[in-house]
Amino acid sequence: MRKQSQTQLLLIGTIILSSLSVIIAKSTVQVSKEQNQILRLDNFNKELFWEEPDEGLYEVDVGLRAAEGETGSHLQAFADINNDRYTDIITINEAKTVFTVHLYEPAKKMFVYQKSFKPSDCQKITNIAVGRSVDRIRLFITCQTSSISSQSTSTSNHGTVIKLFDKYGKYVDFEEQKMQIPIESGSQPFIADLNGDYLEDIIYTDVNHDIKVAFQKRNPAELFVTDFDQALLVTDETEGCLQKKNVKRKLSVPHSTSLIDFDGDCLSDLFITVTEVNSGKSFYEIYIRREKELQDDLNQDDPQNISANQTQLDSSLRGMNTFCLVSREEIPSSTNNLFHFADVDRDAMIDMLFVTKNDLSLHVYHNKLQNLQNTLNQQGQSGLGQNFKQVCADTNRPINKIKDIFQSFSQIEEKYVVKQLISKDSNAVDMYSDDEQSMPGRLYIGDVTSDGFPDILITMKYINGTTKSHILVNSPCDSMCTPKAAKAKRRTFNLQYNQYQNLLDQFDKVRYAVFFDLNENSMMDIILVKGEKSEISAIYNNFAKDAFFLKSRVISDESIGNTLHSASFRCILTDLDEQKFISMTGQSGQTAFQALQMPFAQIGIGRSNNFIEQFTVAVPTNGTRVMKRWTPIIPKSVLFVMVKNDDQLTIPSSDLWGLDVLVKPNEKMILILLVDAVFLLILGLIIIILHLLEKAKDRKEAKSFDYF
Repeated sequence: MRKQSQTQLLLIGTIILSSLSVIIAKSTVQVSKEQNQILRLDNFNKELFWEEPDEGLYEVDVGLRAAEGETGSHLQAFADINNDRYTDIITINEAKTVFTVHLYEPAKKMFVYQKSFKPSDCQKITNIAVGRSVDRIRLFITCQTSSISSQSTSTSNHGTVIKLFDKYGKYVDFEEQKMQIPIESGSQPFIADLNGDYLEDIIYTDVNHDIKVAFQKRNPAELFVTDFDQALLVTDETEGCLQKKNVKRKLSVPHSTSLIDFDGDCLSDLFITVTEVNSGKSFYEIYIRREKELQDDLNQDDPQNISANQTQLDSSLRGMNTFCLVSREEIPSSTNNLFHFADVDRDAMIDMLFVTKNDLSLHVYHNKLQNLQNTLNQQGQSGLGQNFKQVCADTNRPINKIKDIFQSFSQIEEKYVVKQLISKDSNAVDMYSDDEQSMPGRLYIGDVTSDGFPDILITMKYINGTTKSHILVNSPCDSMCTPKAAKAKRRTFNLQYNQYQNLLDQFDKVRYAVFFDLNENSMMDIILVKGEKSEISAIYNNFAKDAFFLKSRVISDESIGNTLHSASFRCILTDLDEQKFISMTGQSGQTAFQALQMPFAQIGIGRSNNFIEQFTVAVPTNGTRVMKRWTPIIPKSVLFVMVKNDDQLTIPSSDLWGLDVLVKPNEKMILILLVDAVFLLILGLIIIILHLLEKAKDRKEAKSFDYF
């Protein structure tokens, strides 16, 4: 009887497996056909795993096309324009006179054209940055105009201005404002919140070749303009800040201005590249943000002229004079003043990357400051969580202990500097530049493998005139590293042919390519612009689906949805060997010269068996560090931190901060219950059938027994 029951179970199992084999075989045939086609995003992330395409890169149609009547499309900005938690895209036409808004529609999994806008008196749009002005989304658009400002001393036949476009209400309807700021011809501004009031400010070079800062105020129609040094630099001489020579300087062209945490205290610091007007030499300058005592010591009247050079600070602005100059280094001309920042070796400290064009070499300058990784390992689990501030260093440490951030260019120490080629192809000429003036060739950094180590996307130009994009995967040190670098556990970017290159090689006239998350699944996909007509193609990353990640974005106003780029993120993670470590990231917020940075921060986790034990967010607010932690966090989460800045509070607090996720688990509850019900029904039917068969056999055996 038992053998018969086992035979029946085996028969049922065989039928089920045969059915699954047929389904999988059909799906395999379908996948093989799809690999040579342009797919859509809805071909992926299927509820039934056997309907998924194989691992690989796939070209997908996401709906990004030129507006009707226009030719070509160039990427300009990534931001959530309509406050639906999804990243939208702003493009300009090939003539660079019209900008277009494309909204991502999650139901269609496509970008949908919304509206095009043409700035007045604008011969060429050179840059677009997205920010906030009190109660609205504001675009900061840099234009070359046909007219020359009355303040301009330039001999050029056109001027350059920053125009402001505001979006009113929930619809995508931008309106050009009357205010505009004349700047140095050919230059571009840096847009970021500098004083911690959650409103984007503007660093720029004016027409007289001086660095200025324009602060937004609570009145959207008002700006406060003043000198860079007067507004931002610490005034207390006892701090020990470096004193600059009284030399006239301006933002370099191009420049690499960034807000990111260099000293590990979870306060974003300032990095700028400047050029001395008289000597023509370029320098990078690092300013460490100091936490300021909360006291209102500004008693000046409130000036109203938005375009005049102010000699007094505005009493309504808080968080001023918080930056301390700690490093100033002359820049080699071969770098083209372009610097990039990321935690290359996952030691919870920000490193610096740049390429020298004369020898096509990539230089990684590792942060020399002491990180908290060893401290956490020494404390072990017993100290974890007792004081979450341990993941961030103390603020206002003595300057002499934190000023030595990166190795000097003139004295290279192998422990802190790793140099390698960016291409081993002898036919490679240079990084391709689509427009030397406004779109220089540059690196794009993103963790395409979600292993916690950032990778590089670069577009190269070759002798035969072709241009191709390549992904350099972050790897442990190999023969390219010196013994000292290998001992310090530094990393290199692998030049070997990798799994991503097969599809990328099919595009041979690429103008530039950038990382982008197409469908908010936190895997780094790719958008590239190619051909003479500047057509946009999208590549979906279907690799490493088992890798964990944490994607986060700080929103300064829940009703607007604008991203705050000055935030710092830190996590306490546990690897497969049960070793705890700190992982950090931040949004460097570069907004000029085709930076094309994403409006979110991604922390790659790789493979792990544990929850994220601690997630800490810190935001500079009115000159102080405000931070909050959440624990535990489920990996593969897309988090939104809603911060609020109440001007009535004497001491800024994180009590009003909230946390939200993009996809809520209860949204799939009906599907989960349905699948569970079907599974239980099938299981119940099998049990009932087997029970009935067993009873029938028992009755038959009972009759046989009665006969005897």
